Amino acid sequence: MKKLYLLLILFAFQVSFAQNQSIGGLDFNFQNRKHEDRTSLRIKSGSKLLIKNKYTLSFELSICSPNEYGFIFNIFSNQNSIALLYIPEGDSASLQLVVDNKPVQNRFTKNKRFFTGGNWFHLDLIVDLKNRNSIFTLNKTQHVNTKIGEMPKNKTEIVFGSFVEFNERNNDIASFRLRNVKIYDDENELRHFWKLSESAGNIARDSKSDLDAEVLKPQWLALSHYQFKTVAKLGPFPGVEKDILPPVVYDTKNNRLVLIGNKFLYFYDLTKSTAEKEQYVLPLKQICYTAIYNENTNELYALYTGGGKVSVYDEKEKIWSDVDSSIFLKGHYHGSSLFINPLNSELYMIGGYGYYTNKNDLQKYDFKLKQWKKIPLKGDKLLPISHAALGRKNNNGDFFLFGGFSNESGKQIEKYRTLSDLYLLSMKDTSIKKIIETENSTGKNADYPVLHFDSLKNEMFLIGNLTLTSEVKATQILRYSLDSKTFNVVSDSFQTPYNFRPPIFYDKLNNKIITVRAKKEGKDSLFLYIQSLEYPLLTQADFNLLPKTSIHPNFLQKYKPLIVIAILLSAIIPLILHTRKKNKKSVSPAAISYSSNNELRKSNCIYLFGDFKVFDKNSNEITEEFSPKIKQLFVLLLMKSYNGSNHGITTEALTTYLWPDANSESTKNNRNVTISKLRKILSKLETIEIKYEHNSWNLSVSNGLFCDYIYFRSVLNDNGSILDATQKINEILSRGELLQGEAYDWFDGQKTQLTEESLSKLKKVVTSNKINPEIKIKIADSILLLDLVDEIGLAIKISSLTELGNHTLAKTTYDLFRKEYSRIYDEEYKKSFSDFLK
Repeated sequence: MKKLYLLLILFAFQVSFAQNQSIGGLDFNFQNRKHEDRTSLRIKSGSKLLIKNKYTLSFELSICSPNEYGFIFNIFSNQNSIALLYIPEGDSASLQLVVDNKPVQNRFTKNKRFFTGGNWFHLDLIVDLKNRNSIFTLNKTQHVNTKIGEMPKNKTEIVFGSFVEFNERNNDIASFRLRNVKIYDDENELRHFWKLSESAGNIARDSKSDLDAEVLKPQWLALSHYQFKTVAKLGPFPGVEKDILPPVVYDTKNNRLVLIGNKFLYFYDLTKSTAEKEQYVLPLKQICYTAIYNENTNELYALYTGGGKVSVYDEKEKIWSDVDSSIFLKGHYHGSSLFINPLNSELYMIGGYGYYTNKNDLQKYDFKLKQWKKIPLKGDKLLPISHAALGRKNNNGDFFLFGGFSNESGKQIEKYRTLSDLYLLSMKDTSIKKIIETENSTGKNADYPVLHFDSLKNEMFLIGNLTLTSEVKATQILRYSLDSKTFNVVSDSFQTPYNFRPPIFYDKLNNKIITVRAKKEGKDSLFLYIQSLEYPLLTQADFNLLPKTSIHPNFLQKYKPLIVIAILLSAIIPLILHTRKKNKKSVSPAAISYSSNNELRKSNCIYLFGDFKVFDKNSNEITEEFSPKIKQLFVLLLMKSYNGSNHGITTEALTTYLWPDANSESTKNNRNVTISKLRKILSKLETIEIKYEHNSWNLSVSNGLFCDYIYFRSVLNDNGSILDATQKINEILSRGELLQGEAYDWFDGQKTQLTEESLSKLKKVVTSNKINPEIKIKIADSILLLDLVDEIGLAIKISSLTELGNHTLAKTTYDLFRKEYSRIYDEEYKKSFSDFLK
């Protein structure tokens, strides 16, 4: 029976997942990889290739490294072949067919800017087997025709990436990315489709038929939309014992990062993936400094973090101009937000801290007088602020200013609080406007110095930090939607020294988010790791849904009859068991206890965690009275009424959610009937009713009725309640995930929001309160119930168990976590147990 259910789960997973085509693909970037570890995609036809006299091979391609020569694909059949070669030549590059090892004279030649990691282009190769001819097409417009040799279809093999020819591996492979590989037949009907949307395994599924492709040494692109990829390690940077941490700036014009030490700097080219170390002739003298790049004038500026004179770097002479190294500057503006005004190319800063006081000054630097000048700021009141994130909204002089530390007076003695205010700063008239006070439910503080704004999606991306110890913090990327006004965590985490501020940049040319991690190695040395994420970014919930092919899809096809039987049994067996329980008058499944000593309440209560259960005021279970549509209406009303805002849902929105395709008259009738039926069912419970006020539907629940979802929500909104209710929280979460097994189009977002909000608040309680280790362990258990592979939850539990002297259980907890991580991600967990004991 267990095998049947395993087959059922695998089958359901394979047929239910639909992935956005912009997320996914295979990475054939061979940087720092041995020849034997290079990726290869192999499509072996045999008798399964559904073609006759002609076929079209279609795919999307992106070049990773424009300067790397090599093959893209090879088609082998009999003793003949067709290959595609990428050839860089100076400022241009070409795509050229090679037929039977002879280059075709005509080829596609483009400027190298066309061949970048961010530019996907479409290629078609029409192979006419009967007439022995081929047509190669770029982006449906440019064509190259050529004759080919005899290529029997039943002996065709298509190989992308590394391949073996004449018993030798060909290592002249271009650095590229691939997605959406298709084969069309003679009548231009799609016969095979490899989306390459997997995130693990060595099989690429053919979603159209059963011609599964083999992937050797895969680098699945889907992973890189959530998991950071380290692209370079630079250093060491000496001076870390004095907390001199190098600033990192982005030169958008030349698409490079500049990592600035006090005796040298690195230029890292994001397009070429190359680093150049440059020793200063005249070094920087500041004890502690910050920097910014002026893309309009091609100048690199550095200055003492508190303000003072600005030093300009001469790249040709490798010297810095006269530097003010004084630490006794008038005023001081530590943690100010630096920016270049695109309207006049001048350097500005806003806010800052010095002499126990925050400021709200806007200042412009005068390079002639070598001093800062205050500029009157009009508009809304800006609190005295420091360490706020700032990012450009557009090229018209508008900037977003978010977060930071502040209070009404600016005086440190009155204690600063972390802000979630979002301002719009306009340099057209030097005015500032408060847009909104956001609700950051992620539990991670948005960090200075910079943010990135995506104007197309109306979203901004920031660095978020969670303090782990006095020396280390966990860092992730946060996304804030200005449309939905919600925060999401959209990356995995990495650890970095507490006083290092990881920047965030958007590499438009390669369509990536770039950040930098710092790591102390040795007593006085620090290394910087450049990390990237593919854009768009994924939430953890979306990442966990990425498909994996740990078994061969042909296995599913072979055992399809058995799977069908499993599906039928899965439906029949529960009915049989349910009937037997009724006949025996045994305890209802809803009476299963949270723990051995605590049974579920069975009177006037509603359970949404785990299986959906409802008991009336007389302790009768009435769950079956909720039809699928009535249940969905009830859940929607409950979620919208108790989601933190308590605004309910409008008639229009409710209709759109539940009856999107019906006409207006039919919709009104269906809505009224369904609400009437729900009201009748709820009348069997006490202190719950549906209300309609101000064009909004609400579900009103008073004392006397217990709902685990409402209770859970109320506890989350009160940090003190979380500490008092850790056992109850674990009991609720132990029943299973919210509405286990339900799949509504609108529900995933609600569930993800609750999970992320719960995780952030539980973590915040641990970090912001002095709690005994026993309570910490219970909170860690709650975190791990919400997310089985949450690293922070693991760290909390291990440290708490170690504090109690229970090293054996701490090690067992780590081992179980590592196994679960390997099961979910199909890869080994990299951190050792000893890493959590440091």
